[in-house]
Amino acid sequence: MHVWPSARILEHLITYTDEPDKRNIQKAAEILRAGGVVIYPTDTHYGLAADVRSRVAIERLLRIRGLPDASTVSLVCADFSHLASYTLPIPNTYFRIMRKALPGPYTFVLPASGLAPRQLQNKRKNIGIRIPNHPVAGMLITALGAPLASATLSEKIDGVDYQFRDPEEILSKYFDSVDVFLDHGWSEGQPSTLVDLTGDEPVVLREGKGEIFW
Repeated sequence: MHVWPSARILEHLITYTDEPDKRNIQKAAEILRAGGVVIYPTDTHYGLAADVRSRVAIERLLRIRGLPDASTVSLVCADFSHLASYTLPIPNTYFRIMRKALPGPYTFVLPASGLAPRQLQNKRKNIGIRIPNHPVAGMLITALGAPLASATLSEKIDGVDYQFRDPEEILSKYFDSVDVFLDHGWSEGQPSTLVDLTGDEPVVLREGKGEIFW
């Protein structure tokens, strides 16, 4: 697979118009498919994404974010049909919670299926999965035809996670690292609520934007 060059941001595409330009989304999907790394908006924060099918692109994403491994990288899907392919069968009680929560600002930790990339699994062979409620994210995944391997666009500063929200700051910080920035204006910068669904009861690992309703 051809790996997209990473000398600069090749495309800075505006997506906060009334109707996001499908041609821009398709262009970003093509770059992802070629091994590129993209910054894109979600319903919580900006994410850094690679095509989940590309091991090389995921490794590049890790280098950009300074992550030691991909177990903290989530699988971001467009809908439940995508999600179901990458997890083991979900118990009905948990499926009802997810149906109510998604699309939305939640990340659910679930047992990974054989199709889930090993890079994204933790030592217990679990994987974090999201379906964001954001039109650009959904359009990008649909255009790609596969989920995204995605990490929050943030870094540790004095031991605290700093979320990059300002498009100008993002351009300055990542100009020489990524291939596309799908600019949707200032992001909210609040993390998703992280919930572990691998045990007998749901366990909230991080409280974020998503309300705990169960």
